[in-house]
Formats: sequence, C-alpha cells, structure tokens
Amino acid sequence: MRIIKIKEPKLSKKQFNILASNRNVMDINKLQLEIAKENAKLEEEPENAILQFETTINLTQKTIDCLTKIFGLDEEQKKILEEQYDSKELFKLSDFIYFRLFGLSEEEYKKLKESQEKEQNEGLESK
Repeated sequence: MRIIKIKEPKLSKKQFNILASNRNVMDINKLQLEIAKENAKLEEEPENAILQFETTINLTQKTIDCLTKIFGLDEEQKKILEEQYDSKELFKLSDFIYFRLFGLSEEEYKKLKESQEKEQNEGLESK
C-alpha cells in the first residue's frame, strides 16, 4: 500500500505517514461530497446569511474531523487544527491531502495550484 509522507510542522515535528487506504480515500471523498452539497445549497440561496454561517460551521467541523482521522491526530493536535489554523490554511491542507491520496506528488500538486491560480488571475483580468 502506498504511504504518503507529509510534513506539517504546526501539528508535529515528525512527518506523518498517511496510508492511501480505501478508508482514507472514502473519508476524503465524503468530505468533498459534503463540500459540493453545501456549495450547491449556497448557489441556490446566495443571499441567505443563516445558510452561509451554517455552511461555514459545518464544513469547518467536518474538515477538522476528517483531517484528525486521516492524520491520526490526538486531542492536543486536533486542538491545534481548531485554534492555530485559519480557514484558508485548514481547507488548503484538506485539498492537499485529497490530491496526494489520489496520486499527485507534492511537486505535481504545487504545479496544479500554480496553474489554477494563473487561470483564475487571467479570468479576473479579462473581466
């Protein structure tokens, strides 16, 4: 079974060895499915402030729970995710794990993100 080696200094001085197991792949896919469902709800009611708050809370908690399970974090490390990561960092880590579980190397992931940012910036400039 493939092992993904990840360094996440905020959580541990040691590197994490994450198995690309069916369980971890299913867990990260369940999270991605929840994100897609919540985003679909928001697209239907973009002005609904209550829905926006509920979505943010739900997705943040589900992301923390998923990463805690995949990384095998203890309570202290989970608390670090909750208190020392902002939402951008949290969702970026989740995204990184998703792509790594599906076979992208760290370098391939960085190239993908750079390409996506470039496309996004070009799209903004053309508007």
